Amino acid sequence: MGEVDSGLSLACALTVFITSSLSLVILNVVQTLTLGKFFSLVVWVKSLVCALPLALSIFILVPLLRGRSHPCRTRLAILSLFTAHPLQLLTFCVAGMLMHYLLPILNPILEFDIQQTSIKLYLIFSGLFSGIYFYFELVKEDRSMLKFSAHRTTRLQKFKIALGPTLKESAEAALYAFKAFIPIWILFSFLLGTSLWPMIGIRVHLKIGLMFFLTQSLFRICLCLTGLIATNPRIFKIDSSIEGEDSLISLLSSKNEIDKLSAYQDLAILTRYRDPRRCQLFQLSIPGGKPKIWRAVWTQCYKTLENFNSNMENINVPKAKVMKTPVKNRTIANETIFSTPTVGTPRAQFTSPTRSFLWSKTSGQTSPGRSATMTMTKPQSHFLNEKKKDAALSERLALWADSLKDNLNQKIIDTAKGMANAFFEIRPISYWLEERPDFKTVSILTDLNAVRLAMIAVSNTLACAPTEDKAGVTLECLPKALKIFTKMGRNMDMLVRNNNQRVELRKLRNECRTALGKIQTAYGDKLEELNLGKRL
Repeated sequence: MGEVDSGLSLACALTVFITSSLSLVILNVVQTLTLGKFFSLVVWVKSLVCALPLALSIFILVPLLRGRSHPCRTRLAILSLFTAHPLQLLTFCVAGMLMHYLLPILNPILEFDIQQTSIKLYLIFSGLFSGIYFYFELVKEDRSMLKFSAHRTTRLQKFKIALGPTLKESAEAALYAFKAFIPIWILFSFLLGTSLWPMIGIRVHLKIGLMFFLTQSLFRICLCLTGLIATNPRIFKIDSSIEGEDSLISLLSSKNEIDKLSAYQDLAILTRYRDPRRCQLFQLSIPGGKPKIWRAVWTQCYKTLENFNSNMENINVPKAKVMKTPVKNRTIANETIFSTPTVGTPRAQFTSPTRSFLWSKTSGQTSPGRSATMTMTKPQSHFLNEKKKDAALSERLALWADSLKDNLNQKIIDTAKGMANAFFEIRPISYWLEERPDFKTVSILTDLNAVRLAMIAVSNTLACAPTEDKAGVTLECLPKALKIFTKMGRNMDMLVRNNNQRVELRKLRNECRTALGKIQTAYGDKLEELNLGKRL
């Protein structure tokens, strides 16, 4: 696995340090409506102290950026990821603590009384939790994986495109982090003996939520900036006669993953646009007249596509058929085909002879009888009814008390049973060590960047070959390219149906169909002349 070089790490850290400190100063100037704060030494020192651990965390995190994902085979490996980078976790925690403690000072709109011990502890612990939450989300969702684009766009355009989704994710993460921190802080307040009253109120919750949003958005914007700097398109020479000099051909087979993906990105971009270097792919080398450049490019691209297709074929292999017990056919020995129909039994009557439904025809004739006797009330019956009412009320209260007691006892019993079940349902070690069921499907997309860029480069090169390939150096590879694209499309159709990674697979399948369509459109009827239809 290749790492980003130290020079790029330093550039990313300086970018984060400058942008974050400048943004904090501008926020203070906007809230105080005094332009003199922009030249205040105290404001700048606090902003720099607040941004320093954030830039340091990015400087430590940038060398961990990678171009391919590394899925965990077992659940125990997933748990080990959270403790794999303790230095990064500590740095994010310090950055969150300083930001939550210094943001109320730099932002007077928050109006926190930092002199109170409970508020001071609340701000420190909330910043600590915000840094931990960002680190856990970063590790869990594999956000350190870079995404290389095949389009020629500037960093500013990429940042504008990525800013909207980044702020949306920051708002969602801040909401979840704030909700999760409330019960934790209640528990800590009881343990530390601090008061909860200063933290109760809608305005206070809105301010704390705003602080969570600021910290999460700063973390994610800095990570987005570092990703844009790391994936910025680089321009390489197609081939170099100097030994040790970086060229496109040498970097395609490099062991450094970042350099390899940068070469694939440059290859995809130069084949997509009318780059002057594209004509060098179809040139013949002087000794022997062989297409050295195209063969080197085709070998690496075909190797990447073939590995991806073979992994899909291994997953799509049907399982062995399960033998089912044969079911005996129904025998009709005792049944006759031509039998006389039997008389049906009458349907059950839902009404009695004296009562019928209101919509029946005989409802008016059989109405219920009425008694002509009148009930006589005696003077003593009134007092007897009052006594009966009091006795009935007392009985009802006693029954209600008994039911309430039974409900409380049942709730206590249910809670105890739930705790016991939760204790006994703790997963054994075999559960954490066994292979995850979705590991195979996730492992397909580990080399997603290289597969997508190789697909784009091959399809664009073969699409422009009818007009630019005068020597016909690509005709030998055309049948293999059409065959591998067809196989990949079929295998991805099978995987897209029932898969938790179907979004990425669907994008890749559409890219594969586009690549196949480009080649078929470029050659047209010439494919039949080359007898390539029977080979597919």
